[in-house]
Amino acid sequence: MKTLFKELTEKTVKKLKVPDFDHIDLKKVSYLSWNDKGSGKRYIITEYKDKLIGLQGTCKNSNQKGICTFCNGISEVGIFMIEVKGDIKGSYIKRGNYIFQDSVSCNHNLTEKDKLDTFIEYILK
Repeated sequence: MKTLFKELTEKTVKKLKVPDFDHIDLKKVSYLSWNDKGSGKRYIITEYKDKLIGLQGTCKNSNQKGICTFCNGISEVGIFMIEVKGDIKGSYIKRGNYIFQDSVSCNHNLTEKDKLDTFIEYILK
């Protein structure tokens, strides 16, 4: 699987509280994901159409095993939800799906990035 992150530094994602990138091999992950316990938000960064894209949402643990939208594996999942602008000015729509609570395991299970890209297309439409 081709996974290429352009140079990702804390400066690149300057507005986010990011984890320590020094211990992450960016050549072995398709996406980065972490929780900000202070705000209750989940962040996902990945390459999409040759550009870095960041998603900010919430991820509520379902307390059960399920199928991950990204890797199609079975493990403990949570519902990752994002609010996007609706068609009517001032309106918002919530979109999301079930993903692994543990993004390291999910990245390990990913053999192709197509399901992750399909999820991003669904979120951004």
